[in-house]
Amino acid sequence: MQASAFLGTSPIRQFAENWTMERILSTAEEAVTFAVDNDIPVMFVTEDTTRSKPEDIKQVYTRAIELGADRICVCDTCGHVTPNGVKQLLGFIQNEVIPDAGVSRSDIEVNWHGHQDRGLGVANNLAAAEAGADVIHGTALGIGERAGNAPLDQTLVNLSLMGVIDNDLTLLNEYMLKAHEYVEVALPRNYPVFGGDAFETGTGVHASAVIKAMKKGDHWL
Repeated sequence: MQASAFLGTSPIRQFAENWTMERILSTAEEAVTFAVDNDIPVMFVTEDTTRSKPEDIKQVYTRAIELGADRICVCDTCGHVTPNGVKQLLGFIQNEVIPDAGVSRSDIEVNWHGHQDRGLGVANNLAAAEAGADVIHGTALGIGERAGNAPLDQTLVNLSLMGVIDNDLTLLNEYMLKAHEYVEVALPRNYPVFGGDAFETGTGVHASAVIKAMKKGDHWL
């Protein structure tokens, strides 16, 4: 079990809520201290990290880590960032924020949480993996509010193809079908990897090449 202390840090949220950084830091201190005092591992989560000021991110994460948070979550709450931005942000957190809190990188679990508003959820997850994130969030079929969360299924397949993970993904297709059935979220026929048409072709030149390969006994190709 872990506690996730969740708090918005972007100027947009600060304006809407009439929050000052002093108020944010005080709230963060109270939440993290409560969890630590009750022997609950705590992850400190900043909402809308990708639209927050670097100096604000640094202040709040540093304080949370100093008080005992051993996990942090970096969030692209509105699907705003690009893959290059993910790498820049995670680099900043790992190379500047964590050391300034007086701990080593290996002492802190870094989580990445992304959304699909710009259709970059999977690309950003892969960038987070390349940038050194320890845990990457996602949901089946990208289920989530607005345009959805980063699709966990596509993330896993791509990380496997890239050689980043070696997990057995044999049951992933069944998992996707169950999510589609139980949550009643559409599984489009053209959905990457798992859609009904993902490995079909109707274009003449492509179909011809497939047939020729099969005649040569190469069904994998």
